[in-house]
Amino acid sequence: MTSTTSSSYKGVRLTTDNFVSWLNDAIAHLSSSGLYEYITHPEGLRPHVGSTIPADETEAARLAAEAAGGDKTEITVTDASGATTSTIGWKVSVPDPITRKVLTVVLASKSVSLADKRTWLKEARQATGKIWDTLGPEIQAVDKISFLMRSGDPFLLWAAVFREVNPGTAASRYDAISTMLSMSWQDGWGLRDGHKATMDAFHRCLDHKGPTLTAEDVLEEVALYAFLSIIPPELDTFSSSVFINVDEDALKLPDLDRVVKQEDRRQAQQGGIAQSQYRARRALEAACAAGTSPARATGAGPTPTLSYREALAALQASMPHWKKCWLCAGDHSLEACAHIGRVQRYAKTLQSEKNDDRRPQQSARTANKTEEAAVDGRFP
Repeated sequence: MTSTTSSSYKGVRLTTDNFVSWLNDAIAHLSSSGLYEYITHPEGLRPHVGSTIPADETEAARLAAEAAGGDKTEITVTDASGATTSTIGWKVSVPDPITRKVLTVVLASKSVSLADKRTWLKEARQATGKIWDTLGPEIQAVDKISFLMRSGDPFLLWAAVFREVNPGTAASRYDAISTMLSMSWQDGWGLRDGHKATMDAFHRCLDHKGPTLTAEDVLEEVALYAFLSIIPPELDTFSSSVFINVDEDALKLPDLDRVVKQEDRRQAQQGGIAQSQYRARRALEAACAAGTSPARATGAGPTPTLSYREALAALQASMPHWKKCWLCAGDHSLEACAHIGRVQRYAKTLQSEKNDDRRPQQSARTANKTEEAAVDGRFP
């Protein structure tokens, strides 16, 4: 006879973008089962029996701690008699269930009696199952999450779930802070609605805080984010690679000094095309706003102030669906085409030849008008 069981959990199941609403439901689910302490107790790692930890349990603890993003550290343990010993512990980042602030805790296996260990293992399995029930399929499919469910380590599973949806990287903090600073007032909001939305955005920023970041580190990162946010897209050739090798370390504005100097030199060697594209786009935007032509948008009066490259860039900016060069069909924009100089010289040659053809006619007309002026007395 086959029996089927269903989860008693009826709350929000965790995805990559609903951590705030999931957190309350998950805590309530664990609390109603008497298992809340398994996501808050300081030991975290499964206990052991006796004065030494067996090698297989040490290895199991290492795998579980690393799956939760733990960093290995050496700690000093004091027993009941006051004697101290050194052992291996693990630093793990977890959210405080009440304040939601990210805490860094040091975990170490605790020596208990055999009966207490059996009780811990039984209740830890129950807590692990309860946490698993609250996760959506996308989160359950993550290897380290499913590994910690199978190993029966609820505290480390809780920590791994938190970091999976709230990575403590500079890139994730940039996204969270950018979202908070770009908030806008929504129709129908009261003051409390706006305040709540801002607090939620603030907490999302806190959720991405790295375990070792100080307040000064965060302020320096905000300064760097401010710099990245004001760079025109035409000049931004490097921000996509800024966060590649940073991981959970703080990223500071002085760190980019060498990068931006190199980019300035490279763009200058290219003839300032990026700057021309930026000026052309601004001219086009101003022209659209004023209802005038792009060439007249940057100057007073009828005389254009854009160079020919800037005018071409403005024209290309107004036709984004034209992907190739209009002159040679190459994979570059028209203002960057290497053949423009040749075409210009050819056009000047044609203009010069045309002017030469007109000169005899213009000389004859001038002579006739001079004779007429002398006859009617306009010249002395």
